[in-house]
Amino acid sequence: MPADPRTPFLVERMRGFGTTIFAEMSGLAVATGATNLGQGFPDTDGPQAVMDAAVEAIRGGR
Repeated sequence: MPADPRTPFLVERMRGFGTTIFAEMSGLAVATGATNLGQGFPDTDGPQAVMDAAVEAIRGGR
């Protein structure tokens, strides 16, 4: 069975669960050229202190 183009990276055993409303709305926005206002898509990096803390946590195994 070919992969659903909306979920190309989802393993076969998970495809039966369907998609989320966020995936549906994002797909519709892309297909129609609309701006998706349903969820945030930041266009800037977060605060440097937050990014540094995230890197430190990842490296520390937390």
